[in-house]
Amino acid sequence: MKKKFFLLFIAIIVSINYAHAKTSDSLDVKFNLYQKIKMSDGINLSSNVYIPAGVEKKFPTILIITPYISDKNHSRGLFFSRNGYVFITVDSRGRGNSEGEFIPFENDANILIYHSLPLEQDITVNGSIKLEAYISMDVEDTDLRFSAYEITNDNTSIFLQDDFLRARYRDGLEAPKKVPKDKIVKYMFSGRNLFSRTIKKGSRIRLVFSTIDSPSLQKNYNYWIDTSKQVEKNSKKANIKLYHNTKYPSRIIVPYKLEKKQAKNTSR
Repeated sequence: MKKKFFLLFIAIIVSINYAHAKTSDSLDVKFNLYQKIKMSDGINLSSNVYIPAGVEKKFPTILIITPYISDKNHSRGLFFSRNGYVFITVDSRGRGNSEGEFIPFENDANILIYHSLPLEQDITVNGSIKLEAYISMDVEDTDLRFSAYEITNDNTSIFLQDDFLRARYRDGLEAPKKVPKDKIVKYMFSGRNLFSRTIKKGSRIRLVFSTIDSPSLQKNYNYWIDTSKQVEKNSKKANIKLYHNTKYPSRIIVPYKLEKKQAKNTSR
């Protein structure tokens, strides 16, 4: 599995004049909201555009494509435009004012996605969802993540649980260990939060498994030294396999009760 992760937003900065950015006086801003961008399949994406006003020259441009609603970037748009940038924020397909259907992770070949069968009746989850996973990799260390979602009958995605794990700490923070190359090892993801939710009949549970490559988290370049001292030029590509069979039964563990019967179960 190539080390790559679906970014919560994508920021692309093109032709930036850093000297100008550092010395620019505050500028007036012209902004146009809800501008339509037509895609090849006819779907229109919605964008908000912020431009330094009153100056006839080329400006560097910041483009953000986000599933978290472009209107929330209004203060950023004003800030960057006042400091000499064109700022464009675009709602992802099916989000905010954009047309189409929002399907997270669908086109990312480097993320594993599993779905349960539709639930036959309501269940109430109390606690945290855990993942017990049998994994092999060809590097000495990497960062892993799992997330769980409820997918409703109308295909709405509702976040339930996630957890991160640095492979070297699979047996605890006090006992870092190199990962044995290409050996199958059990990893336990315990869940970062407790929650209580009734998941309705017909909903499915989606499991998303991936490595981590996020601008908001410390980089791990997949080799065996302190990650704070790692450098990109020495980075290693991680090939990762998750196993699920009779011998290596990876599973999610869900603490739930059935709403219509006094029966309990802790795993699916």
